[in-house]
Amino acid sequence: MFGKKNSESEVKAGLRALYPRLWRYCVVLTGNAERANDLAQSACLRGLEKSDQFESGSQLDRWIFRIAQRIWLNELRSDAVRRGGGLAPIEDIDIADGRPDPESNFFTGEVLTEVYALPEAQRVTVVLAY
Repeated sequence: MFGKKNSESEVKAGLRALYPRLWRYCVVLTGNAERANDLAQSACLRGLEKSDQFESGSQLDRWIFRIAQRIWLNELRSDAVRRGGGLAPIEDIDIADGRPDPESNFFTGEVLTEVYALPEAQRVTVVLAY
């Protein structure tokens, strides 16, 4: 009982600090800020529900990012079954940048275009390394 409570408190405490990184990772996975919000919240909720499976002292970021990735892959699979579609083309993705600098936004768009052109496994690896 004490180990379960300890891992649950460690997950709760770690998620607060980890959430901005998790959200950015979800934006890269989904390509949409609204879906990223939903995915990040789903990953946090699943992490809290499964906190007893988290090994205290291990890397929380890897654990929660993997949860987010699995949730996203499950969503893609279910969407593909329902609509017969796959990933959205990069041209249709609206990525808003809060900064007013158009040159930075243009450069970011070019980089993201190249990253999104990679196969999914490589794209996720680049984002995790970033």
